[in-house]
This record gives sequence, C-alpha cells and structure tokens, in this order.
Amino acid sequence: MELTEQVKQRVSDKTNDFTHENVSTFTGDHDFAANTRSLHSELNWLKKIIALRIEALNSLEEGTEPDDLDKIAPAGEQAYGIYGNFIQENELKEADRLLLILCFAAQYSPQILDAFLQKRTDNTGVSREVGGVYSRENGQFIPTLQTALFLLSGGNEAQIAAYYHYFQNNHFLFREQIITLEGISQNYDYLAGYVIRLEKSYFDYFLIGKKPRLDGSSNFPATLLETDKKFEDLILPDTTRDQLKSLMNFIRYRKELFLESDVTGKIKPGFTTLLYGRPGTGKTMTVSVIGKHLGVDVYIVNLSRVVSKYIGETEKNLEKIFERLEGKDCILFFDEADALFGKRTEVKDAKDRYANQEVAYLLQRIERCSCPVILASNYKQNLDDAFKRRILTFIHIPPPESHERLQMWQKGLPLSFQYEPVNLPEKLANDYPLTGANISNVIKLGCIQAMSEGTKEVTLERLEGYIHQEMRKENMNVKPMVNTTATRTMSRPGPKTSLRPR
Repeated sequence: MELTEQVKQRVSDKTNDFTHENVSTFTGDHDFAANTRSLHSELNWLKKIIALRIEALNSLEEGTEPDDLDKIAPAGEQAYGIYGNFIQENELKEADRLLLILCFAAQYSPQILDAFLQKRTDNTGVSREVGGVYSRENGQFIPTLQTALFLLSGGNEAQIAAYYHYFQNNHFLFREQIITLEGISQNYDYLAGYVIRLEKSYFDYFLIGKKPRLDGSSNFPATLLETDKKFEDLILPDTTRDQLKSLMNFIRYRKELFLESDVTGKIKPGFTTLLYGRPGTGKTMTVSVIGKHLGVDVYIVNLSRVVSKYIGETEKNLEKIFERLEGKDCILFFDEADALFGKRTEVKDAKDRYANQEVAYLLQRIERCSCPVILASNYKQNLDDAFKRRILTFIHIPPPESHERLQMWQKGLPLSFQYEPVNLPEKLANDYPLTGANISNVIKLGCIQAMSEGTKEVTLERLEGYIHQEMRKENMNVKPMVNTTATRTMSRPGPKTSLRPR
C-alpha cells in the first residue's frame, strides 16, 4: 500500500479521536501527497547517508569528513506537508533533520536500518563503531546516540565531539521531548548506552497530523486541564470576579508589557496567584474556565507523579515541568498546593531538612517561571510564610450564598429532567448550605435514581438522602429527613405546603 493510502486509512480509523482543530489539518489530498513526498524525500536521504557510511566502514577506509554529506543533501521538497512545515518553522539544520528522520525511520521503516546489522563474533549483531542495539525479539536494529553521531561524523573523533556538544547544549529536539534518551544499562558507555526514540505523539503528528500536546509525553508529570464551561457559567461574588479579571488581564497583556524597552529588569516576569477556599467551591473549575476564556492551555501538576520519597527526585520531576513550559503561552496550576508549598518546620531530623529544601527550591524556581502560576489551597495559612510573600494576588473563593446556590440548582439540572415541584430549587438553596461540587453530586445521583424509577422528575424525596450524604461528608449538621407524606403533598397541584425540615 502506498504511503499516501496508509495515511488516509489511519486518518479514517482515528477521526473520532480528533478535535475539530486537529481534523482541520487535513484539507484535502494535496496535504497528504505533500507530506508523503516530504517523508519519502527525507527517508531516501537517510538511506543514501547510511549507504555512504557503511561503504566506508566495510572498505576499512578512514571516516569520511562531514563535507561529504553535501553531495547527498536533502531535496527541497521537505518544505511541504506536515513534516516539512515542522522542519521549516523550527529552522532545523541538516544535523537536526538527520537525527529526527533516523528516529522516525526506526519506528516507521525499520528495514532501512537493516544495513547496520552485521554478523560479529560476539553475536551482538551490530558493529561497535555505529552503536545501536540489536533486538533479538524482532530482529530489529534500534539506534542509539552513538548511531546518530556516526552517521553525522563518519567516525571522525573530532566531529563526534563537536556534534555531541551540539546536541547536549539544551537542544530543541531534546528540550521539547520530541526525541528522548532511554538508558539501556550501566554496563554501556554514555554514547552507546542510550537509545534515541521519537515520542509517539510526534510520530502520530508527522504521519497523520494529530497535533501533539505537551502532556503527550510519559516523562511530563502534568496534564492538560480541559472544561466545557464558560466564564459566564462561574457563579461567584462580584468581588471575586473582579479579582479574577485582574489576573486575566495580566495573562492577556503580559507579552506586550515585557516588550516595553524599560520594563526588563524593573518588573519580574513571574506572576503567582493563590485561590483559596473550602473544598468543592470550584477552584479547579475556575482555573480551567480562565484558560478556556483566554485561549491559553492550563497544565495541572500531577502530585502523584511529582512527589517522591527519594531525596532530590521531587525537584527533578518539577524541573521537567518548568523546562518544558519555558517560553510557552500557558498556565501552570498546582492544586492542593500546600502539599508542596507547606510551611517549613524546625529541623529535627534529615526528613525535615530535605522537606525544607524542596520548599526553598520551589521558592526560587517559581520566581523564574515565565508563565503564570496559579495555586489552589483550602487554607492559605497552610502555605510557607516566605512563599506567601511572593504571591502577588490572593483570591478567596467563598462558599456560595443562597442566591448563588439557587443558580447552581437551576443550571445544574439537565434540560431533559424537571424539578417537581417547580419551586424545589428555591427550597433546596435556602435550606441546605452546599457547595457547587455537592450540588453537582446530588443532581447526578438524583437523576440516576429518577431514571431507575422510570421517570424524569427530580423530587425532594429523591434528592434528600443524597443531600444528607453530602452534608455528612462535609461534617455539617444533617437536618432530619422530611416525612414522605408531606413530600408527596408538595408534588400535587393545589396550595403550596411548607416542607422546611423540623
């Protein structure tokens, strides 16, 4: 099957997985054809380079100088299609492109690398000069960092050192985790001991146009926070909304601010905000809505993948996030921030000392972070005092008042259901001091119970048990259940009956 047909088939199979934005990448056959030409051109270029290096190796000649690569420079067609556009937009040099197509070929056309498989007396299946790993499981050659340097340098030691330095200097492909290094064993030296792999999200992007996300990498301990809510859906006091608008103004205009010639050195780039309030008041939803309203991605830190019992590992995991988001137009969100930014304690043992070091690291790193940082905590007093001084704005998300709870009850019920009686939301809002999360849980469970009983009517009788369940979770005083006779009376036509719990 031709490459173009393979791409079309894979797109057809995966269409349901795409967002509208991703689907729009494919505007017609021209894009597929252009991408096919771009990939074929680059793969053919790789074949020629491999043949050149293997020929020199087999004839026992000295390694060829890198200038020889000019004789087989890649064609200009890679300026088209998804793959070609990526090369052009990121201004990749030939060394970058060779590394990239080598990793792509290892996953898409591994037979191209079969030329490296040579019988040796030690049964490794590969030549020591070119590095690489022979997989006995599938008979496949897997390139290492040494393989890439061999193709670039032809074995010239001075050139190996030069290219090694080039790729080690915070290189774009490694910094953005487009290509990753995976250690094989401590028994190997550094060049031969690290397999180079193209991240799957970028493999999919180059082949079928599915745009990669920052959290597509298994090495990135944060997740894109998404929501279907709008800013207008937030039910908050006016004072809180005004504070949120101030935060949003910074996110919206910060780039313009730092373009001013006299701003650098006078205003620090970081902007840290704390949202605090009772659990369930909507802190996480508020952050996700802000990001959606501004068209800015929000990445929430996965504490389970960050916090480690091993010394120094927590800082390393956090550094992966900060490095990946450097220069990106996004928001970094720490939920339950006191787990990381808690108060430093008097040092009584080694555990206290290392815990304090983590907080000290975060204090310094947050200030250097180029993207806005939002923290969420149930209680602001749980945070370290030195860290609180570095927070620019404190925004309280209070429990909803009765008129706000009324809006939550009214907006929370799906349109295919109805309250019985129609004034039930008013009673629920007045009688039960629930948060938005509590109300959402109650409505969900109430709708399920109604459906199980063959109806779309949500009544007090169906909801009240779940309401009390939520109140017990929040350690609230649970009001006595109303009698079902009164509840049934409330559902009938006629004069309204007060059902305020006794």
